[in-house]
Amino acid sequence: MIRSSILSFFLALITISVSAQNNFYNQNNQVLMQDRYDKIDGTPYLLEDWGTAVLYPLKGESLRHAKINYNGTTGTFEIVEGDAYIELNAALYNKVELNYKGKTYTFVNRLKPDDVTYYMVLHEGKDYLFLEHFEADLRSQGANYGVSADQEKFVPVTNNYVWKDGTLHDINRNTKKIVSFFDSPALKKEVKNKKLNLKDDADLSAALSYYDQRQEKKN
Repeated sequence: MIRSSILSFFLALITISVSAQNNFYNQNNQVLMQDRYDKIDGTPYLLEDWGTAVLYPLKGESLRHAKINYNGTTGTFEIVEGDAYIELNAALYNKVELNYKGKTYTFVNRLKPDDVTYYMVLHEGKDYLFLEHFEADLRSQGANYGVSADQEKFVPVTNNYVWKDGTLHDINRNTKKIVSFFDSPALKKEVKNKKLNLKDDADLSAALSYYDQRQEKKN
């Protein structure tokens, strides 16, 4: 379970009351063409379908929206209102809780004050965040026989990071690399004994929760 301790370190305190003021979404946001990806293979979106979300703006009350997804090509969230697709201005929202099929994905930005890149929080420790960044790269598949232009496709790419002491550390999503980063013999033993695969989100959370408990006992 993601706690609020480290997130509150760099997120502004936000009122949790919810409002449904749809006109707010149209302020400083961009209306998009619905058919802009029709000729490209694959999808730029994180989710297969549209989810729901709570948006936390830098100022004002939190907002709910019933149709939302994350676009890995633009690095922004998109909502659907009627027939309109709207790209939300990332500078306005420093936290998004995206809900899809019973699972909640928490996104944060402004790890540094001027950085609006969104990262998904996979685990929150006392003094660190284990993060994932999703992108959808647009690549050429090469020209096919009888086709004059190259066909483009979206290719999903994920990168992982640990945010600690104000620094974003690149980390390979590899069990040995993660254990090495945290430099804990107890964690290494736990992962080995439980045969945890840290490429799996549930195993990662279990391992880091164990690490957190050990750190608390030390302190």
